[in-house]
Amino acid sequence: MTIDIHSHAWPFPDAFSEDFIRQASGAKPGSTVDLTVTYENYRATVPEGTRTVVFGGKAKLSGVWVDDAYIANYVSQDPGHLIGFLSVDPTQPGWQDELRHGHEALGLRGIKLLPMYAGFKVNDPSLDPLWQYAEDRGLPVLMHTGTTFVKQAPLECTLPHLIEPVALKYPGVKFILAHLSHPWEGECIVTIRKHPNVFAD
Repeated sequence: MTIDIHSHAWPFPDAFSEDFIRQASGAKPGSTVDLTVTYENYRATVPEGTRTVVFGGKAKLSGVWVDDAYIANYVSQDPGHLIGFLSVDPTQPGWQDELRHGHEALGLRGIKLLPMYAGFKVNDPSLDPLWQYAEDRGLPVLMHTGTTFVKQAPLECTLPHLIEPVALKYPGVKFILAHLSHPWEGECIVTIRKHPNVFAD
C-alpha cells in the first residue's frame, strides 16, 4: 500500500480570486492557467494500490478558498482510496469553528495549512489551540513550505525551521513540510532530522 500524501481538489475557477489566477498565469503571458481537477482524471493516472490524501486550502490573503464540504464530497466518490484533509486560515474569524466542523461533522482526517499564502507563522502562540486540537485527536498536519508565485505571500512565513518550537511542544502531532521546502531543502532536512514527528514530502 502506497500513501500519496499530497494532492489537491477544488472547484476551478470559483475557489480562486481573479488576482490569483492572473498571477498563476504569469509564467505564460497571453494565456490563462487551467487548474481544473476532476476525480476521473485522478483515477485515470493513480497507480493501483495507492491511497491519496486530498485537500483544498484556505488563504484569504492570496485569494484561495476551498470549502471543506467540497473536499468531503470529492472524497465520497471513492472513500476506499481517498483521505480528505480539512483546511483553515487562522487569520480569519471563525477558523476554530471550521476546524471542528471539518473534522467532527464532515469526517475529514487531517489538516492542511497554507502559512505563506495566508500570511501567518506557524510558531505564533495564538495557534496553540490548533495544535492542541490536532494532538488530542491524532490529526496529522500538512503545511505548505517553500516558495510561491503569489507576490503578497510573505516569504518569512514559509521557512521550515519555524515548526521547531511547535514540534517540541506538541510531540504527538505529525507535521509534514510540503515540497521539501524548496528552495530551503537543507533547512528542511535539518529540521526533520532533529524532530521525529516532522516529515517532508
